[in-house]
Amino acid sequence: MDTRTFKSLSVTLLILVWMGHVTSGSSRDRRSDDINPLEAVVSDMSQKVNLLTAEVAALKTRAEVIFNAGSGYNPTSGLFTAPSSGTYVFFVNVMRHANDPTVQLNIFKGGSLALRAYACCSTYANGSGLVTLHLNQGETVHVQIDIGSSLNGAYSTFSGFKISPL
Repeated sequence: MDTRTFKSLSVTLLILVWMGHVTSGSSRDRRSDDINPLEAVVSDMSQKVNLLTAEVAALKTRAEVIFNAGSGYNPTSGLFTAPSSGTYVFFVNVMRHANDPTVQLNIFKGGSLALRAYACCSTYANGSGLVTLHLNQGETVHVQIDIGSSLNGAYSTFSGFKISPL
């Protein structure tokens, strides 16, 4: 869940909690089967948040490495580790598998989301993205695929290159 979604959810939850304080002082008679509307909404929202949390992404590794000058990419771990500090460009292209309605690949710098590529809705749909990042020596970049997504592996790629030192 990105920060904007989380902040939006927090603000919505805060507004709902505030509304609950305003309406909870109702003077009508309560029945034994009455459910506080605020409790129902908060319960529903927390179930959705738990669902989002459960959608943990899987690290995408690439078995076939076509070119790896500088040996920064580790095909076993799926991590690119900057051999030296500088400005790097990373590109991802994803084609959805015919049996899966959508697929999303994310590029992360360390633990922070840097880019999303998304393909949806039609046979052989594809998505791509390019991001420019400054990396210090030893910092990592990796690609993650959302759980439940399927790639058309032959047509999905991850690449990167350094464009300038420091």
